[in-house]
Amino acid sequence: MYPHYDTPSESVIAYTAALLDSAGSIAIGDSGPQVAISLSAGPDSEDLVRWLAQVWQMGKVRTDSKNEQDPRWAWQVTQARAVEHLLTVCQPAMRVKRRQATEAREWVQDHVTDPRGLHWTPGEDRWLLDHWHHSDAKLAAALGRTTWGVQKRRKALRPDAPAAGPGARS
Repeated sequence: MYPHYDTPSESVIAYTAALLDSAGSIAIGDSGPQVAISLSAGPDSEDLVRWLAQVWQMGKVRTDSKNEQDPRWAWQVTQARAVEHLLTVCQPAMRVKRRQATEAREWVQDHVTDPRGLHWTPGEDRWLLDHWHHSDAKLAAALGRTTWGVQKRRKALRPDAPAAGPGARS
């Protein structure tokens, strides 16, 4: 997968896959795929979804407090590359929702061919900063982005830094 995403331990991956199978949803909407784990409010529900967001370093924690009868906590991952990474890592341990995971991954691979319009994730920014000394072309290949997109993001992260030219390490 993409090197800029942290991959948790095998036990975390298996636990997440089991939660996806039992309490998760994998859907493809108008804006692309979305993965969510939604839990009825309980003493540990909020802690669990916040832990998922923290350990995977992606997604958002949401609560639905409108429904007083059955309030829910949810961890939602909607960024296309994050969904692809999460499902690629968890799919081997999934049983119930394996087909939906395959469909969502295929959607990302079919529709996210021009990454210039995608938002950069904090993990991508961190990875780019950690590998700043490499050429734009090498970074673009590793991130699955265009050279133009890497150049633009470099300028946004460090406006005063010189452009990486042909002398950059590859």
